Amino acid sequence: MYKVYHFDVQFSGSDYEHDAYWIAQKEFLEEHGSTMVFFPYTQSTSSTKLKKAINAKIKEYGLYEE
Repeated sequence: MYKVYHFDVQFSGSDYEHDAYWIAQKEFLEEHGSTMVFFPYTQSTSSTKLKKAINAKIKEYGLYEE
């Protein structure tokens, strides 16, 4: 996604903070002038639901790239 949008920061739950895939993603971002911030894991917040809501709005406004 960074290669398309070139954002400054990506957010993820801290439950992925020590995952090898996410560590590699963080390193890639930092090599390209961005970073990844890990938020504390919370049971009451679903990042999957947030992503779906955000993607629905992006698609609604015609900004979605498939």
